[in-house]
Amino acid sequence: MRLFRRQSKPALARRSWAQFQLHTIPVRNAAATARPADAPVASLVTVPLRHGALVRLLAGPLALRTHRTFALDAIGAELLGQIDGSATVGQLIDAFAASHRLTFFEARALVCAYLVQLLERGIVAIGVPKTPT
Repeated sequence: MRLFRRQSKPALARRSWAQFQLHTIPVRNAAATARPADAPVASLVTVPLRHGALVRLLAGPLALRTHRTFALDAIGAELLGQIDGSATVGQLIDAFAASHRLTFFEARALVCAYLVQLLERGIVAIGVPKTPT
């Protein structure tokens, strides 16, 4: 008799979580600015840094940076251009798969990995749609 049994999640719960992720909506950071750049970089995105109150006071005299700039390649600029606050992650994946002739699963891996990088850098945020009650 086993005392400790590993409980696995039912397949429905795993599927529901995956569907939930596909229905989330990425939203661009309103404070971030994007501008075109020279090759090989397609776009430069500048994001303001968030400092605490003490650092904000010392930022001027110490000449601390107040913004951070990220260089996006052509695919990143294309994906960022499609993020308009109304398209879901699933719709972004479908559009990316169609434009680059990839399967849904290949496109999902690429788009989700790139979205994670954009999230970590503060360029986008993920919104959760309201569910009907």
